[in-house]
Amino acid sequence: MDLIARKNFAKKNYLRFLCLNSHKLKDCPNNYLKCSICQGKHNYLLHEDSNRKITFLLNVNTDCNRDTDNTLEDGIGQQEMSNIELDAVNTTINSSTSVNNAKCVSFLPTAKVLLYNNEGGSFLFRALLDSESESSFISENAINILELKRCNDRLSLNGISGIQAGLID
Repeated sequence: MDLIARKNFAKKNYLRFLCLNSHKLKDCPNNYLKCSICQGKHNYLLHEDSNRKITFLLNVNTDCNRDTDNTLEDGIGQQEMSNIELDAVNTTINSSTSVNNAKCVSFLPTAKVLLYNNEGGSFLFRALLDSESESSFISENAINILELKRCNDRLSLNGISGIQAGLID
């Protein structure tokens, strides 16, 4: 859906431009939210900027099969990170770096999900789908919007080659 269609949909369904929910302004628990692009009082999906460019990171792995011929000296595997710019107006993708003979490209898909708080209020979020992940995380913003209670847990962070990067309480 393009920007004009999104705005028309929000107006037609009496959705607030900030949180895209149908409650009244005085009942909105999301008044502290701002557009992540310009910090304006609207949802980033309704942000209007014809010169806007969004930068994505694309992980290009030229060693998908983990052949020993293509590994680096430290055994990590040959990977390059490419910055890709998505021109929001023309929706064309331009790669800023090139990768020779790339065997596979990894994209992490996203999905729009409707989550409910304890009072039954619904909120639209975007979720990152990673089938290889062993843990799930939620943003501080989502915790505040859904009014969730926190529980403490110990998390071990491991970096490249399984090197422990630290502990988070």
